[in-house]
Formats: sequence, C-alpha cells, structure tokens
Amino acid sequence: MNKNILVVITLSTLFFLNGCGGDSGSSKSKQSTADIPSNIPMEMNRAYTIQKGDEIEKLSEGTEVQVVSDLNSSKTTATLLSGKAAILRAN
Repeated sequence: MNKNILVVITLSTLFFLNGCGGDSGSSKSKQSTADIPSNIPMEMNRAYTIQKGDEIEKLSEGTEVQVVSDLNSSKTTATLLSGKAAILRAN
C-alpha cells in the first residue's frame, strides 16, 4: 500500500514539474494560481482534506501524520499527530 501511495505521489510530482516552465500563459492565469496557497502548515489534531496530487512534507524528526481514506465518500484526510508538517498542494 505504501509503495502504491509513493508511486502516485511520484507520478503526480513528475506531471506537475513537466507542466512548469515556459512563459506562454497569460498574466491572468498566473494571478489565479498565485491566490491559491501551495504550502499549508499543518496544525496538531486538525483534519485536512487531501486531494489528488497533494504531498505531505515532514518538517521535523518524529513527525506522525494519520491519513484516512473513506471509500464511501472518496474523501481522504490527514491529521498531524506529532511534530511539524506541511501540505504541498498540487496547483
């Protein structure tokens, strides 16, 4: 299961990085993505909704994050249990 998650995150990152670069986009599209926070610091014991392509970055040793997927609603949440972490949103 962990290998599958790692593969999905790796592929998402590759597609994200592949889409970066080039300056053919208009300034209007750049403004809309700038308004979306891409790095969200996590607070202890608060559940965050995780979307496809998001990553969780551990910022300290001993960080524990609980990830729960509800198969009925297709909703995935992450809760910081200890340490420091941030959610890197896929834009």
